[in-house]
Amino acid sequence: MRIGILTHPLMYNYGGILQNYALQCVLKDMGHDVLTVDRRPNYKYGVSIYSVLDYLRRIYYNIPKHRVTRWNPNLPINQTEYWNISANINKFIGNKIDRTVACSDSDLSTIDERYRFDCYVIGSDQVWVPGCCPLMFVDFSKRNDVSKIFYAASAGKKTWMDVPEKLEQCLILSKQFRAISVREEELKTKAETVLSRKIQVVLDPTMLLEANRYFDEGLLPEHINNNLFAYILDESKVKLDCVSKALTLLGASLVSGFTIDNSRIIKSALPSVEEWLEKMFSARYVVTDSFHGCVFAILFEKQFSVIVNKQRGQERFYTLLSKFGLLDRIVSDGDGIQKNIAKPIDYRSVKAILTKEREQSLLFIKSSLQE
Repeated sequence: MRIGILTHPLMYNYGGILQNYALQCVLKDMGHDVLTVDRRPNYKYGVSIYSVLDYLRRIYYNIPKHRVTRWNPNLPINQTEYWNISANINKFIGNKIDRTVACSDSDLSTIDERYRFDCYVIGSDQVWVPGCCPLMFVDFSKRNDVSKIFYAASAGKKTWMDVPEKLEQCLILSKQFRAISVREEELKTKAETVLSRKIQVVLDPTMLLEANRYFDEGLLPEHINNNLFAYILDESKVKLDCVSKALTLLGASLVSGFTIDNSRIIKSALPSVEEWLEKMFSARYVVTDSFHGCVFAILFEKQFSVIVNKQRGQERFYTLLSKFGLLDRIVSDGDGIQKNIAKPIDYRSVKAILTKEREQSLLFIKSSLQE
């Protein structure tokens, strides 16, 4: 089967890139011909009452954090900055992810006609936020001979179901979907009520692969060193204090610098995806506020603590950690860090759960793709 993966533009988000890579690997392993639709970000952002009010709101929010507020909320950096920081990351995308020709969202109808995919698999990541819909419901395709599946759809604080005009459009389009799965329990409950159909909770695509699949020739790096890997998306005093506490308790060296600091224009390239993976895998301990930071800490069997990132959507953290019996890994201060370090994770039970959940998630994909 010829499958097109539809997800967010592949930019400088390590988790977003790796979930796309993993989903493509899984579909190829099943014998399908797979391409990711190479959506490129729109650097333009129109002027409206909504965009002006949203800009003012973001200014108010960012002032205490000493962050620059950019007009386009979908692109926190400009085009020149993007090419500067993404040079290393783009090598992984170019070498590891098979894509269509580059396109803007206005070109998707043309892409659909050119590639004529038998099926679109939409996901993972937060593809159910209002700004992505109804596009993520494949509204650009008018063909009747194409199947559509959501795999591990997710959302932040708000979904298309919370916006009346989006709700009406997406309800109609959802009837064309062969199967729908999501990442969060709360989202499943809400979607089943709205869509009046069964929804399955599945693993993020990154957890469908064994750890060694993320390294060339399947060779895992030498480990463990005495480093603390801090993957913090949104800095705050509390988060930095947690990192500092962990460093003190462990007597470890700090490894970080894998995220954009919005307080300045970045001129140097971010580390490569391969380096992100290697630093995570080799670290003695991980502190993160990232969902995918959390996912890979589990996949790589790391001792870790997570500060839930409410700004980017907290339910996904609770669903993930609850599934593996790891809710105690959530911390809010240095005391929580100290308790976690004193009580290491026993990965024997976690591995058993992961094996079972992986089987169920792969079964969802296989059964959804059956002709």
